[in-house]
Amino acid sequence: MNKYYLFILLIVIFISCNSKKASDLKSHLVQSEADVKKVANEAVSKLRFLDKTTYSFGKINSDTIIKKKFFFVNESEIPLLILDSHSSCNCTELLLSNKIVMSKDTAYIELTMDAQRKHGYTRIYGTIITNTFQKYYKVSLIGEVNSIN
Repeated sequence: MNKYYLFILLIVIFISCNSKKASDLKSHLVQSEADVKKVANEAVSKLRFLDKTTYSFGKINSDTIIKKKFFFVNESEIPLLILDSHSSCNCTELLLSNKIVMSKDTAYIELTMDAQRKHGYTRIYGTIITNTFQKYYKVSLIGEVNSIN
């Protein structure tokens, strides 16, 4: 009988020890999650465009070249990094004023479209990938291209 009581006592002690460890671990995890969020907020830039991200060029002839600059500002305390950039078609060139934009500085994305091979309604994009929460930003040119024969 004493062995039975001893066995029950050991189970109760074991369970209570494990409960305490689990609660300590949970407290530690919550603290760690808060720390991760704090670090994540500090390590991520904030980009804000100063104007619309779509430019409508209206109706143009196919012998026209369209250029548009889209200005943005780094509103964070850490540098904004342009990690990658690309345009949606070969008729478009995407130019960045800076790949690293320091805190509170302004930069731009310039899209240049050659309408020579375009006809009708046209929409082209330029995309950048950054070290912000949103990651991807898209700017676009839209309008109608008339062929000239």
